[in-house]
Amino acid sequence: MINTSTLKTLENEIGSEDFLEVAALFLVEMDDAIENLSNVQSASEIGTTLHFLKGASLNLGLTDFAEICIAGERNAKSGNAGAIDIGAILNTYHSSQKALQDYLKNLGIDG
Repeated sequence: MINTSTLKTLENEIGSEDFLEVAALFLVEMDDAIENLSNVQSASEIGTTLHFLKGASLNLGLTDFAEICIAGERNAKSGNAGAIDIGAILNTYHSSQKALQDYLKNLGIDG
């Protein structure tokens, strides 16, 4: 679910303190986008939101969530928004978010 090597690389590149800030910022922005995803209707809006979520999730090593966003983004781009399972996206996000928070706690960082 989480690519810890991506997280460790990010932490090593920017330092532990900045890593915490970056992770917290990404989670806040992703929470906002997830809330937005529940309210958007058009394939274009869904695709744009999923594109953002994909990028943020890849930066945080949330591989499972990135994969489901990639699939949804493809469906949105092809005009097949009905094939996008928003419920599965939300469930995967919440599981990934919890896994990231657990990872941060195991490092001694409360996220």
